[in-house]
Amino acid sequence: MTTSRRRILAGCGGLALSLTAGCSWIERDEHASIDRQYDPTSFQAVAVEGTTGSVSVTTGTAFRVHGEKLAASDDAIDALSLTERRDGDRLVLETSIGDGPWLTGWWRQPRFDLEIEVPASVRVERTQTANGDIEITSVAGPITARADTGDVYVSDVNGAVDAGTDTGDVIVRDVDAPISAQSETGSITADGVVQDVRTDTGAVETTVRGLEGQPSIVSETGDVSLAIESSLDATVSVTSDTGELTTHGSGFADVEHSEIGGTVVVGDGGDQIEVATDTGSVSIVTI
Repeated sequence: MTTSRRRILAGCGGLALSLTAGCSWIERDEHASIDRQYDPTSFQAVAVEGTTGSVSVTTGTAFRVHGEKLAASDDAIDALSLTERRDGDRLVLETSIGDGPWLTGWWRQPRFDLEIEVPASVRVERTQTANGDIEITSVAGPITARADTGDVYVSDVNGAVDAGTDTGDVIVRDVDAPISAQSETGSITADGVVQDVRTDTGAVETTVRGLEGQPSIVSETGDVSLAIESSLDATVSVTSDTGELTTHGSGFADVEHSEIGGTVVVGDGGDQIEVATDTGSVSIVTI
């Protein structure tokens, strides 16, 4: 999560608490925690399915899970559960809030936040949550990370990454295989072998350090900033309905502007990169 977003969320959280002071029935004032440990030799991969709460996954020396329950009542705390099952060589972990009914609103709904540590021998195949942030660092993939409402941050992964959220920002960096990132409402930052990046409402910042296939970078409503390794041979085709195409630096073999975008050639050209935005500008630089 970006620093600015953390500050905004912290401010909103402080406001919510001040508005609800003395009204404990709408606060998550009940807490409980769980800890589980698994034999790393029994599984080759892990998948996480969360209904509510944040999920953090990183590499460590053990295979263990720490969970924090937050809810407005003891009954809601008891209803929060973590189930586990074997699916082939995978361990599947799933959180649930139970049957309810629970008070509605993001500050009232029960949460079950998970912190997961996996040894280097265990792949992280899939992480999903309905309401909460996802943070995955220093693990083996390939990885699919999905949040309905929340930010997704993935870094230092050995394998391809497919990261997405309906409402929130997506950041993917330090990945040695193709990156796909999507957001319906939010900004995207991708750094690596960028394959497919798209958002409906938000800005896109991409750093292309390698090429595979024909990368596509799309923002329906927002600016696109593209940095390309000067050692690559690529032709960037830009389409912008109401924005401008600008290039910075001297690392381009050719730049042609048109009424709806233009074409930018790096090195000998060849591999195609498609960049498109409806209402935004496109800025390209070589690095």
